[in-house]
Amino acid sequence: MTSQAKQVVLSADRAPKDIDMDDRMRSRFVSGLLADIKPPDYETRLAIIKNSYMRVQQATTFCGVIPDTVLNWLAESASTNIREMEGAITRLIGNMNLTRKPDITVDEAQEILQDFFPALRDAKVDIATIQSEVERYFQVTHEDIIGSKRSKGITLPRHIAIYLCRYLTDESLESIGKKFGNRDHTTVMHSVNKIEGEQQDNRLLYDQIVELTERIRARSQLR
Repeated sequence: MTSQAKQVVLSADRAPKDIDMDDRMRSRFVSGLLADIKPPDYETRLAIIKNSYMRVQQATTFCGVIPDTVLNWLAESASTNIREMEGAITRLIGNMNLTRKPDITVDEAQEILQDFFPALRDAKVDIATIQSEVERYFQVTHEDIIGSKRSKGITLPRHIAIYLCRYLTDESLESIGKKFGNRDHTTVMHSVNKIEGEQQDNRLLYDQIVELTERIRARSQLR
């Protein structure tokens, strides 16, 4: 093929110098253009998921809507396996078609896709880890997070911590409230709804949520 001026593209899970092969072949491969393909980051995963969602919509009679909150959760939870992401979208749409649901919540999506993300199931995220990471990120104390102070520099981190507890743990609203100064479930949902709504239009807040989620996931994997 090379004698016909055609390009040859080869892929592997390691560099040519690390592959067990004939020295002459290895030399040929090394002389070509080498490109290191990195695993997709959050933004790339979200783009893949949205593209898959649009493609399945066009190929089926699906008339429901998967909201951005669910797509964002998928991008946060998915591995770097593109087929897994596409499979998750297909399963959600299939379930919604079968049950004739016009939309879906994050809780419902988690239930439907509970066997899709084994790595995240193994690395259990707990409330204490979330509180600790949020406190470190915003440089506030634990007493600030669980207390009753209402200054903006404290209420925002508190809202974010409660929101992350809602979507990164299996804890009930009541359990989350108890870990935040015995707040009731209505107060917890207020924080969740506030952050869920504001991050749609606030890029800084959105980026903070993404960064904190990645930090919390990474720390939980190390435990």
